[in-house]
Amino acid sequence: SFPPFFSPRTPPKDEPQPASDLILTSGEVLRVENVALARYNAAAEVFETLREHNTATINRNPADSGGIGFSFYVFDGAGKKILQQEIHNDILSQFHARECSVIWVLQTAEEAERMCFRLKFDSTESFVRFRDQFSVALYEVNNQASFEDLKPD
Repeated sequence: SFPPFFSPRTPPKDEPQPASDLILTSGEVLRVENVALARYNAAAEVFETLREHNTATINRNPADSGGIGFSFYVFDGAGKKILQQEIHNDILSQFHARECSVIWVLQTAEEAERMCFRLKFDSTESFVRFRDQFSVALYEVNNQASFEDLKPD
């Protein structure tokens, strides 16, 4: 059985195929390949790479989750989900164009400590695409309104 965010459907032949062989995820609005996941080691004051060659997606949360919501996911090369993070202001996300990376803070219910993670993108194009879609998702979460519905000034 698949976790709730997975969709086991196969896209029709005329539909664009994903860049990887990963299972398509429901609500997916963006997919980028070759992303490295790292965790900050406070004692050594460095980010230590946990996994390389991952895929990151940004997904719209299911409509029944109450309001507009988005999450991003990180999958390993075999398509196994290794991280899921809801997008909201409390994760203190920061994008760094020079390093093509984003960092954020996570505090789980099980752990009293805060953990800092980083996604590092293999290209400027992937970084910009992720940053731009993340910004739209954060706008929609904060305003509970569609970004596309904005009226030009």
